[in-house]
Formats: sequence, C-alpha cells, structure tokens
Amino acid sequence: MPCLDCVQIPHRRVSKMTNQSSDTQPALRSLNVSVRGGRLTKFKGRVASIAPGLSVVATAAVLFSGSAAQAACTATDGVATCPAVTYDSGIVYTHADAVHTLTLPDHPDFTVRGDGVEMTYGGDENVSVSMRNGTVNATNNRVGNHGVSASTTSTGTGSVRAELNGATVGLDRDSADNITISSNSSAGVRANVGYNAIKADNAFTPEANAVMTGGKITIESGTFTEGVSAGSVSRQGRVVQNSDGTFTVVSGGDVTAHMSGGFIHSKAAAVVSIAVRADSHQTDYVGTVTASMSGGEIYTENSNGRGLYASIRATSEGTTAIAHMSGGKITTTGGDNSFAVSADIKNNALSEELTRIAKSNMVAKVTGGTIETFGSSTAVRAGHIGVGNATAEISEDVGKTSRIIVNGGSAHGLRADSIDPDPESTGVATALVKAGEITLFGGNSVGADSQANGGKGKALTRMEGGSITTHASYSYGLEAQVDNPDSTGVATVEMTGGRIVTGEVRIIDGTATGGGGNSHGILAHNSGSGDIIVDMSVGNGTITTKGGGSHGIYVEAQAQRRADFTRVVAGSATQARAIVKLGTFAKVTAEGAGSDGIRISGNEVRADANVPNSRVRLGAQGFDIDVAGTVKGGAAAIRTISSKAGTIDIVSGANVIAGGGGIAIRTETAAAGGDGVPRTGVDDGTAVIRSAGNIDGNIELDAGDDTLIVTGGRIDGNVYGGDGDNTLTLEGGRFTGDIRLVAGDNIVDIADGTFTGGIYGGEGDDTVTIFAASLYDGSQVLDGGIGDNDQLTVNGQTISNTTDNFLNWESVKLNDATLNLSGVTTVDMDLSIDAGSEFYAFGGNGGMTIAGDKVTNAGDLTLSVQDGTTGDVITIEGNYTGSDTGSDVFALDARMDGTDTDMLHFTGDVSGDMEVLIASVGSAGATGGPLEIYVVSVDGEADDATFTLMNGNYVMSDGEHGVISGAYVYRLAEVEAQDGRNWWALSARSESGEVSWGPSAPIHDSYGAALLAFNAPASLRNRGSSQDFRSLAWGGDAAGQDTGAPLWIQMGTEQLTSAAEQSTTGAARDSSLWEMEIGADLVLSESAAGLFVGGLMLSYGTGSTDVSSGFGDGSIETTGLGVGLSATWYDTRGFYVDGQVTVTSYSSDL
Repeated sequence: MPCLDCVQIPHRRVSKMTNQSSDTQPALRSLNVSVRGGRLTKFKGRVASIAPGLSVVATAAVLFSGSAAQAACTATDGVATCPAVTYDSGIVYTHADAVHTLTLPDHPDFTVRGDGVEMTYGGDENVSVSMRNGTVNATNNRVGNHGVSASTTSTGTGSVRAELNGATVGLDRDSADNITISSNSSAGVRANVGYNAIKADNAFTPEANAVMTGGKITIESGTFTEGVSAGSVSRQGRVVQNSDGTFTVVSGGDVTAHMSGGFIHSKAAAVVSIAVRADSHQTDYVGTVTASMSGGEIYTENSNGRGLYASIRATSEGTTAIAHMSGGKITTTGGDNSFAVSADIKNNALSEELTRIAKSNMVAKVTGGTIETFGSSTAVRAGHIGVGNATAEISEDVGKTSRIIVNGGSAHGLRADSIDPDPESTGVATALVKAGEITLFGGNSVGADSQANGGKGKALTRMEGGSITTHASYSYGLEAQVDNPDSTGVATVEMTGGRIVTGEVRIIDGTATGGGGNSHGILAHNSGSGDIIVDMSVGNGTITTKGGGSHGIYVEAQAQRRADFTRVVAGSATQARAIVKLGTFAKVTAEGAGSDGIRISGNEVRADANVPNSRVRLGAQGFDIDVAGTVKGGAAAIRTISSKAGTIDIVSGANVIAGGGGIAIRTETAAAGGDGVPRTGVDDGTAVIRSAGNIDGNIELDAGDDTLIVTGGRIDGNVYGGDGDNTLTLEGGRFTGDIRLVAGDNIVDIADGTFTGGIYGGEGDDTVTIFAASLYDGSQVLDGGIGDNDQLTVNGQTISNTTDNFLNWESVKLNDATLNLSGVTTVDMDLSIDAGSEFYAFGGNGGMTIAGDKVTNAGDLTLSVQDGTTGDVITIEGNYTGSDTGSDVFALDARMDGTDTDMLHFTGDVSGDMEVLIASVGSAGATGGPLEIYVVSVDGEADDATFTLMNGNYVMSDGEHGVISGAYVYRLAEVEAQDGRNWWALSARSESGEVSWGPSAPIHDSYGAALLAFNAPASLRNRGSSQDFRSLAWGGDAAGQDTGAPLWIQMGTEQLTSAAEQSTTGAARDSSLWEMEIGADLVLSESAAGLFVGGLMLSYGTGSTDVSSGFGDGSIETTGLGVGLSATWYDTRGFYVDGQVTVTSYSSDL
C-alpha cells in the first residue's frame, strides 16, 4: 500500500526555466536517485513504504510552463515567490534547490496543474509553503501527487508548515475548488517531517503543521487520499534514565493538522479518504499528534471516509494522538470504517512493541460544531491497540454547542476501544459525554460506547451532561463492554447528569415514525471476570426508554458465544459480577412492555449445540444494586438473573415503581421469560433486598434463598416467594400488600412498622413471627400453606380473626398475646400459650376441633360452642396441658332433659384444672331429667386432670357450682369409665350416690301437703248453727228457740307439723293456719222423721308453712277465698247425714 508520509521519488522529467519565451523549449536537468541498503516493507493497509533502512539522494528542479508573458518563480536565500500565472506541470522544488519557504500568489488567476506544488528541503531551516488564492489541480496520475506539499528529507532538521488560506464564506459542495487531487496516496495540503537518521541523543524536535483557514479542497478520486495532512516519519525525542532507575520521556516535536475554515469535499469511493489528518509514522517519541477543526465544513461521500483523523504507528511511544473538533460541520456517508472525528493507532504492533516504557494515548473529541453521519459511519472514535488509553468525548466549549446526528444503522455517536493482546495491559477505553446533543435515527446504534479487550484493560463510558436520543430498534444510549474471557478488566458506565431517551417517536409531516424496541438506556457487558458497573450515584442523570423490551439499565455478564448462540468453549459460563448505583436525584424509567428499569442477567447461549432451539439464559455472578433515586419499569422496575448471591439496597426516599407488569422487583435464577426462553443459573443465586424506600408494585423472589428486609418507607404491593428458603422481615415502614409464599422453608418476621396485608404460606415449612412493636390488626389472612410444619408465633399482639382467614398452621405460639378466633370448625395446629397470653375460639354448627398433637396452656384459654343449639363437640386431638396460673375454659350448651347436649372430647392425655361453662338450653321440667348427662370424655390419661363447673346457676353449701334443672341440681363429676374413656357428667347424685335435689324441690315437695291441710273441710260440729238444728231435731231445747238460727259466723286457727322422714326430699314442715267462715242455714224440709237443712258458706283463710331441708330451706305463704254449699239431714232418732261442696281459690308465694 502506498505510504502517504514517506518521501516519494517522482519519476518525471523536470527542468528549470530562465527567461522563457513561447517558442523556447525548457532545458532539462536529470533527477538522480540512489538507494543504499534498506528494505521494502509491506504494512497492514498499505501497498508499500520505504523502511528506515532506505537512504535517498535526489536532485530536482522546478518546472514552469506557460506563455512567454509568464514570469518564473524566483528564489532568494531559500525563499521562493511565484507570480499569478498558470503552471501546467506543477511547481516542484527538491532539496537540492535549497528552497525552504514558498509563497504562492494571492490572486484568483494563479493556477497550477500537473504535479501540483511540492517543496522538499534537507537543511536546518524551517520549511513552509502557503497558498491563499488561485487553483491547484494535481492531475498527474501518480502516487503521491499532492496539491500543496512541504516536507523535509533525511538531512532536514527544521519544522514543516503548509497552509491554505482561502475564502471562508459561501462554500459548499458545488463551489469552485482551490485544490483538487485525484491520485492515490495524495494530499491537498501536506506538511511532512521526513525520515531522519537517529541522532546521538535523539534530541530532535521538528514540528509538522498543515493548516487550512479557508478555501476549498476536493478529493475527486484515489485511495489513501487526504485533504489536509500533517505527518512525521522521523525519530524524535529521547528516553532519559533517572538516578533512581526510572525513565523519563523527552518528547519530540508536535504534528498538527488544523482546519479553521473552508470546505473539504471527499468524493473518492476509495479504500480510505481523509479530510484532515495528523500522523506519526515511525518508532519515535514524537510530541502530540493533533488533527483539529474549529470551523469550516467537511463532507465525505466515500465508503471509508474520515473527517478529522489523528493517528500514530503502534511503535510511537509517549505520544498522544488528538482529533479535536471545536467548531464547523462534518458530514460522513461511509461504512463501518468511516468516522467524522477519529484518533487511533494505524497498524498492529509486534508483541515486543507493547512492552515499552511509555504509553501512547488516543483522544477524539468534539467541543463544538455539528457532525452528521449516514450509513454505518461513526461520529467520534478513539481506538488503541497498545498499552495506552483511548478517549472519545463530546463536550461544549464556552459559547459553543456540540451536536451529533447519526442517521444510519450499526453506527455510534462516540466510540472508544482498546484492543490490546497484552494480558498485563491496563489501558482504558473511555467514551465521555460532558455536554452536547447526540441523536440516533438508525437501528443497532449506540450514543456513546467504550470497549476494552486487553488483559486488565477497562471500558468506561461516562455521561456528565447533554442528551442522547434514539429513534430506532436496538439503539442504546450508553454502552461499555469488555469482550475477552481472559480479561480482569472492568466495564463501567457512569452517569452524573444529562438525559437519555430511547425509542422516541418522530413526527414527520404529521406521521409518527421510529419508536423501536429493544433500545436500552445503558448497556454494560463483560465476558471476562472483572465487574460490570453502572454508577449513577452522583448527579441528576435521567433515562427514559419507550419501546418494548427496552431496559433503562441493562447489565449483562457474558459467556463467549458464536453467532448461532453456541458457546466458543463448551460449558463456558459467565464470570462477571454486576454493580448498579442510583443516586438521590437519578431517575430511570422504562415505559414499554417487557422493559425493566434495571436488569441484570447473563447472556443467552445454546444449551445443546446440536439442538437449534435450546437457548438458555445464563445468570450474572452476583450483583449489588443501590437505589436512592427513582426507577420505574414497564415490566419490572428491578430484575436480576444471577447464579450467585447479590444485594439490592433501597434507601429512604428512593422510589421503585412497577409499570403495567405490576412487578417492582424480581429476582430470577431458573425461570421462563415472556419470550419462552428458559433462564438457568449455574446454581441458585441468593438475593438480599433491603428497603427503606417506597416500592409500588410486587416483589417476586425466585429459587434462591432470598432475603427481604424492610426498614422503612412503604411497599404497596405483594411479596411472592419462590422455590428457595426465603427470609422476609418488616422492621419499619408500611407494607400494604400480601406475602405469598410458594415453596421452600420460609421465615417471615413482622417486627415493626405497619402491615395490613395477608400472609399466604406455600408448600414448604414456613415460620411466621408477629412482634409487639408492629402495627398489625390481625384481621387479614394468616394462612400457613400446605407445608408439614408451618409455625406462627404472636408476640404482644391482639389478633381477632375467623378460621376462613386463619388456617393451616401446624404450630401456634402466643407470647403475651391474644388470639381470638371465630367461626372455628377445625384448626389443625399445636397450640402453645404462655402465662401472659389469651386464646379464644368460638365455634358451633357441628362443633370445633383443635387437631394438632398438643395444646400447652400457661395463660388463659377459652373454647366455646355456645350458640343456643346443642349437639356440638369440642374435640382436642393430642395431649392437653392446662394452665397452672391462668384458666382453661370450655363453654357448652346442655339440654337438661338428656336428649342432646354439647360435648368436650380429648383424644390424648389431659392434665390441669379445667373449667366447664354450661348454658342450659331448656329445662327438664318439674319432674326432672336424667340423673347424669355426659359432657366430657378423655381418651388418654386424666389422673392429673380436674373438671369443674364454672358460673353455674346455683352455688352449693360447699361452694361448688351446680346447674339447677327441674327438681335436680347438677354438678360436674367424674363418673365411671366407659369404652376405655374417662367421663365427666352433669350428675344429679351426690358423692354418696343420693339424688341431689334442687333447693326448690323441698318447697315443691311440701306445697301439696300445705294446701291439703288448708283445704280440709270443717266438721258439722264445728260449723255454724248445727247445734241448734240438732237440738230441734232430737227434741232438745236450744236456748229456748223453736227453730235454728239462720245466720252464723266463726273463725279459728290450726298448727300443723311434719317430720323430714315423711318427705321425699327430706323436708320438715311447720304450718300455721287461720280461717274465718260466714254462713246461712235454712230448713228446707221438716217432718216427723227429721229435718233437712241447706246452707251457704263463704270462707277466707291464710296459711304459712316453713320448710327446712338439707337441699334448701323455704316457706309457703298462702291465702284462700272460698264458697261452699252444705246439706244436712237430722234424723229424729239421733243420727245425721252431712255433705259439703266448697270451691276455694288459693294464692301462694313459695
């Protein structure tokens, strides 16, 4: 490949004209070339160049041709001037002419054709050529046919300068050219420091400056062509060894190509065509190599065109190559190898060349102006293959604006890459966005990208301000990547300010276009073992992604794979760990479906190389996410897919917001994504999530043994456990959602804060503890799930619930707590109640079963099936240990006629003092029910158990409570065992077997006798005027009356007693009676045989009976009001027949 920077030996005839006329032929002087030694070397990308061993000795002349009226160029003391005429064969000075300064006329008629303007010098003076006006058209078809060129030979020691100072306004692609070139390896304006032999101290510092302040250069054709070119092929500078053994580099001269105005148009559809280039071409310590632009315009149309290009050979040590645009406009339309602003090393280095003492650095930056690219060309690129650093930057100088527009696909706004095969290389590739605007319209494009492939090299992409906007699919804002499985380097993206928007829709003539998906705000990936870092911890950076599958921050650990997703090395895995930090003022929003705010994962590979559709998603090797700002996702706000443990920290004031997918945080290890692609990790990654911030949406945990700790803020969503053994702790804040566990043995601690959701256990053995400090009202669902040993511990809380909400706990422990359950049918759990706790369960409608293995009560327990109906059974399966300090209360309904009653049944052993509360449903009546009503049965041992009736409606003389029903009083007593069970019954018998009558039974037993005594009829002797009628009938004289008295009145008292032995209930009676009667008698018939007398009686009486018994004492107070009729036959023979009929109404108070 031709060498732009080597001394080219023109193979042409030249002559020097003196006093030329139109008919005079120029005299010719031959050009002699001798080559002593050396070699011809082929370098990558070039056909050939002259290697350092080549020594050139040449003579040349200047050829002037034209009309006789044209005057010749003249040279005095090495300074040549030329008149404004036409030079058809060019203007050429060789080093033999000793001309070091050439000034071209400032006149529009100045015209040069053919060989162009070329000056070569070999002395110690500085060399310069300047063009201000006119036209140079280098038309000869030869390699190295430059427009305006100044250079030195191997003997030259001075600096070199070439200038084009033309017009600065009204220039475009259609304007007239000042300089036109069309040959291979040619330049429009060229300044070149030629090859120089090594000096003893290497103290050689010539500079090369190619400057364009105005005018127009057009590159019509040719390969490896340049508009403005400054180069050096000399050995310069030196390395000085210090006293401490270290080395210091003393740099040589600078190489600068600068454009401040004018227009460069590159039409050449060639291998490489460069508008402005600065280059260092040999092994040396040359100074800074700079290609810069502060004004004007560059337009490249060729497939490999470049605007500003600063380059060095890999062996140029201690050199910094800078491509710097601070103003103007550059437009490129080329392919992958086209750049608007570029700095790199132009050929590969040998391994020994990479271990040099000093480093070279590549810098490509824009601080003002506009770049617009088409095709797959990149706007700003810095590349390195050595041990130094590469930096691509966009910023804004004071008073200037910077803008990059990328129209094509597979292109970049900024790109920095460091490709160093040295395993010890620490070179850093940096893409830096400080200010300005980058807009991408094509797909598969990146706003700012860094890539490092060296052994220890780092990729850093940093955004401090400005904006990046993408409008197509697979277009990213910022990217950093390390693509070397043996690398330990770190891939880092830092964002301290600015704004990124991807998938933005464009409105063109009222029509929406763009808005593609899979366009991430930040993409960072690493195939090596170094970390992957996205740091937004400082500043106020903002990311918004709008398309589907477009993540705000996407961090991917990569296993090397081929295009068909097969692994480069069978079984290879990811190596990198992911770190993401979001500061207080940072904001990340992913709006599209399937888009995560922050996503961490491995890449996809084919699990089986022989199965095309066996793609699997690998996991990262751990992660650390810190969120102090705001992150929102269209699918998940935060999603991790990891093979190793990781942490997510959400600090106070942070906001994690779910989008349409409802997922705030999801940790994955082995799951199926929405695209049907299975995701697997090498092993189950464990996530630790700590949150003091605000989480809107669900938290979904996966197969790892994950931990969630909430210390403040709020969670408005559910927490879903995965297959691992998860630990969930609420230490503060507010949690309004549910906890829904799937599998694994999970631990849930509600230690503090407010929890208003439910807890749903899963298939594993879950342990839930609710502490006193938490604000939990207990009305939510508490479901232990379908595990075999789910445990609930309640500390210092009062929980009221129903068994529809409280279920599936194999063990419940109460510590200074109260648990109140209603609607209980079956509760399958062990129950432990400490001395400060209370447990209440209310059932009915068939009964209640505590179906655990044991109940241990040291506090207060109440089980009740009192619902007004009988037939319910309280069943306690397993052993029951009652309280020594509290109470064990069982409340039952009993039908006292013995037809049905509630029961208390223990299937295991029982110990402790039990209390049974009986509510009587219906009475046995006055006649009484059965003498025994069975209510308690114990299948196991009951030697240490006592059952006592509590709150009966009667307290017996010994203080024992009983239940009065009918004539009996029932007490709770152990009765004879039956069916292998111990039984307790409501018994109407005393311990001696006698019937226990109720306290009212003796009264009722005595009542009939009391009324009977009161109701006894009076005898004839004691009634009214019976004596008068007897005397009359039997011939006696009654007080001198011939007939009996018709009216009468009488009263009397009676005292009756009865011994206890005469009573069924053992009641002794003492009755006192008083009665008054008023009557009237009338003789109804009188004959010799006798008298028949009829009478009417009215009676009123009172009676008082005192009853005393061992079952109870009482009294009966009675009043009676009656009416009666009597009929008496008095026979004269001295006998009588008397009959009475009485009706009496009694009122008694017992």
